[in-house]
Amino acid sequence: MINQMNQNENTPNKFFCVIKELKIGKLLYQSNISKNCGVPAFEVFQFLSLLAAKVTAALPSLMALFVNITKTFSVQITEMIKN
Repeated sequence: MINQMNQNENTPNKFFCVIKELKIGKLLYQSNISKNCGVPAFEVFQFLSLLAAKVTAALPSLMALFVNITKTFSVQITEMIKN
């Protein structure tokens, strides 16, 4: 559990380093992607990209959980039908 926490804490830092290295902010500016007020477009892009990465990383675990729940319900329904 502690290992997972450390790994999760480092994920945003690594992610932001990659965005900086790829000069995504400059590409957004050159593409005329901007906002008039509020949070800068670059920060919105960072947030949405990190959110997508986190969700994608969680999908295998969620699918495994879904499969286990489905198997459990399948066994229970089969037993109910037999009785």
